[in-house]
Amino acid sequence: MLARRFAVAVIALIAVVAVPDARAAGVAAARRQARGAAAESADASMPIARAAVPDRVGPAGFEGPLTFERAYALALLNSQGVRRAQLAVDAARAVLDERTAAFRPSVEASAGIAYIANPPDGITIPTGAFGAVPDPTSTFPALVPDQPLVLVPDPENRGMSVSVEPRQTLYAWGKLNAAHEAAAAGIATELSRSDGVAAELRTRTATAFAGVVAARAALPMVEAMAEVQRERVADTELQYSAGTVTRADLLAERVTLATLDAQLVRSRQGLRTAERALEAIIGAPFADLVARPTDATLSDEGTLVATANANSPRLAELRTIEAQAGIRVRIIDGSRPFLPDLGLSVRADAQGQRIPLVQANWRDTWDANLRISVGAQASLYDGGANAAERRAAVAGREQTASAIIELVDALPLQVRVAVEQYEVARAIRDEAAARLESARESDRNAGVSLENELITRGDRLGARLRLLEAELALLSADAAIERALIEVESIVGTPLR
Repeated sequence: MLARRFAVAVIALIAVVAVPDARAAGVAAARRQARGAAAESADASMPIARAAVPDRVGPAGFEGPLTFERAYALALLNSQGVRRAQLAVDAARAVLDERTAAFRPSVEASAGIAYIANPPDGITIPTGAFGAVPDPTSTFPALVPDQPLVLVPDPENRGMSVSVEPRQTLYAWGKLNAAHEAAAAGIATELSRSDGVAAELRTRTATAFAGVVAARAALPMVEAMAEVQRERVADTELQYSAGTVTRADLLAERVTLATLDAQLVRSRQGLRTAERALEAIIGAPFADLVARPTDATLSDEGTLVATANANSPRLAELRTIEAQAGIRVRIIDGSRPFLPDLGLSVRADAQGQRIPLVQANWRDTWDANLRISVGAQASLYDGGANAAERRAAVAGREQTASAIIELVDALPLQVRVAVEQYEVARAIRDEAAARLESARESDRNAGVSLENELITRGDRLGARLRLLEAELALLSADAAIERALIEVESIVGTPLR
C-alpha cells in the first residue's frame, strides 16, 4: 500500500507539471511538421529570427547549463507567435505612415500620344479666290490673293498631351487628424498584443521548464522505490520458502513491484515528453538545467493588484481599443451630411502635335495652360447611414469599457487566489521538510537497529520507503510552490525572483 501511494504521487507530480504543456507543444510541433518543405522554404526566404538560433544548447552550443532566462530568450527568438505579433506591429506602423501621407499633397501626372488617321482639313484661301485686279506693270491682271493664304494649317496626324496636377486637402472637419490618432492607437494596440504573446510564452516556458526539472528529480526516486521493492520481494520469497509467510503475501509484494515498474516506465516516458515539450518551445535541444529558486517575497496584495493593473497586456490592449473606438466616433462625426471637405487643385497641362526639340517649329503647335481650383465635396443625404454607423461605434466603445471594468474588478480575486496557493504551498513545503527530517532520523535509527538485530530487514526497508515518500513529498511541495509562483508572475506581469 505504501508503494502504491508513492506511485500515485509520482504520477500526479509529473502529470500536473509536465504533461499539459507537453501536449500543446506536441500539437504545435506536429503542425509545423505538416507544413512541409514548401513552408520551410518560404520561411527561409524571409529575415526571421529563426536563422540566428544555435544548433545546440548546452555544452555543444554555449557554456554552462540551460537557465530559465536563456530558455525564455530562445523561446522568444524561435516563436512564430512572437514573429507574427512583431509583423502586426510593423503593419500598424505602415498604416500610420499611410495616414501621415494624407496630410501631404499628392501629385498626379499623365502623358499621352495619339495617331489620327483622317485629321480634319485646315483652312486655306486659294490663289485668285477674290478675283483679279488690273496690274499696271503687267498686261495680265493680278490675282487676289496672288498665292494660297493659309489661315488654319492642316493638323498633324499625331497629337500629344502632358499634364501635372498637385492636390491638397485644405479642411476635412478633423477626419485626417482623427485617422492619424487612430493609426497611432493601432500601434499601441499591437504592441500590447505583442506583450501579451510574450507574457503567455514566458508562462509556457516557465511551466515546461519546471516540468523538466520536476520530472528529472522525480525519476531517481521512482527508481529507488522500485529497487527497494525488489529487495522486499526477494526477502518475501525467502520467507515464503521458509514457510513464514503465505503465498498471498508474496503475490501482494509482486503486484506492488509490477505497479512500481509500470510507474517507472510512465515516469521515464513523462520525462521524455517534458523534455520534448521544452525543446519545442525553445526551438533547440538542451542538456542540463539550472532549477529556478522557489524563494520569493511577495508584496502586499494591494501592491500586487496595482502592479497587475499596470502591467496587464490585455488591459493595455483594451484601453487602446477603447481609445480607437472614441476616435472612430470623431471620424464619423466629421463625415456627417452638409459638412463639405475642401481641397485645392493646381493643374498644368500642355497639348501639341510636333515632337519637341526634334521637329522644326514645334513651338507653333503647342499650347499650355494653368488651372487653379478650390473645390468642396459633401454628402447631402445618406439615408441615415452615418447616424447608424455612429450608434454602432458608440456601442462598441461601451462594450470595450465594460470589458475593462470587468477585467479590473477580477484582478483582486485573481491575485488573492494566486497568493493563497503560494502561501499554502509554502506551508505544505515546511511541513514536508519537517517530515523529511523525521524520516531521515528514523532511517538512520532503523539502520542502527538492524545492525544490532533489534528489527527485521523488512522493517529496515519500510523505513527506507518512508524516507523516499518524504523526499517525494518535499519535491511535490517544491513543484507546487513553483506553479504558484508562475501563476502569480503571470497575473502581475513581472518576475518576482
